[in-house]
Amino acid sequence: MEAIDMVLCLWHQSSTAHSDSVSTGGFQQCDLYVSCEPCIMCASALSLLGFREVYYGCGNDRFGGCGSVLDIRTDGCAPCGSRYSLLF
Repeated sequence: MEAIDMVLCLWHQSSTAHSDSVSTGGFQQCDLYVSCEPCIMCASALSLLGFREVYYGCGNDRFGGCGSVLDIRTDGCAPCGSRYSLLF
């Protein structure tokens, strides 16, 4: 999330002076690779930002938002689609 905040800040700085909002459309061309399944809140944020794919190495049995506890794809927070994949 810190890296996403930094990217959004850079996009905001590089946008035109007439624009009050920053588009998150650039994330729709991004894939994210993480070691552990994102928590419910992070999975929701990633979904709302529109990441194309999120790959993770292990499940998160306590807070997982990609199927271990709650599946953001099916239980809420559109526009998720099927964007999460477990890597083995």
